Amino acid sequence: MVSVHDVSPATFMASRWWVRELEQRGVAATLLVIPGPYRGQRLEPTSATAGWLRERAAAGHEIAQHGWEHQGVGAVRGPSSVAARVVSRGCAEFAGLGAKEARRRILSGFGVLSSCDLVPWGFVPPAGLASAGTIEALGALGYRYVSTTMAVIDLWTKRRVRCVSRCHRPGATGQRIGRAVVRRAAVSAAAGRPVRLALHPADLEWRGLRRDALTTIDRMLEHGARPSTYLGLFDPRPGDGTVRVGA
Repeated sequence: MVSVHDVSPATFMASRWWVRELEQRGVAATLLVIPGPYRGQRLEPTSATAGWLRERAAAGHEIAQHGWEHQGVGAVRGPSSVAARVVSRGCAEFAGLGAKEARRRILSGFGVLSSCDLVPWGFVPPAGLASAGTIEALGALGYRYVSTTMAVIDLWTKRRVRCVSRCHRPGATGQRIGRAVVRRAAVSAAAGRPVRLALHPADLEWRGLRRDALTTIDRMLEHGARPSTYLGLFDPRPGDGTVRVGA
């Protein structure tokens, strides 16, 4: 499962570059769209980004909701507090929210995506950190799944697909570790284990990270890995007659 993170008008060129490379390899990705204000821009129905996303969805990629504005809010307590400080670098938007505020932000994002004729069945919180209130709100609203750093959770059946999200950390202290983790993805694929690889716009600023990511994807395909979107993990998938509660 390959995901392209932080898709927005502000990252349009980088997102398009990654998707073009994936399509050349026959890989359908999950595109994580930030619907709210991000780097001074937001998604609009008539924007080039929205038009491109509609085309990509029609071509077989999945559109997933990536929070609201991709910026940390409120205090994070408990086990998630360390991850929110160290891993998220200020974007753990849903790590500490109660159900009421989480629902408000989720619906704000869903409204924007819907206005662009984009349907997000899945929700991927920034930094992969979701509070209990966030998961409660998502379940009540009828989302099919939520993806965290460690697993993809089917909110309809409560099934968990345990699989760590692998990504680079460009410019951060853990960049060297991140590169090693990404490279090892091909080994996991060769062993028949599920693999999640996350691509970010900032990865493109480092030639070595671009090369590592694409080489790893090529090797996974050579080992017989079958590309899947996150939604493709679950059966039955949303279709005619499925009702989204409260959205």
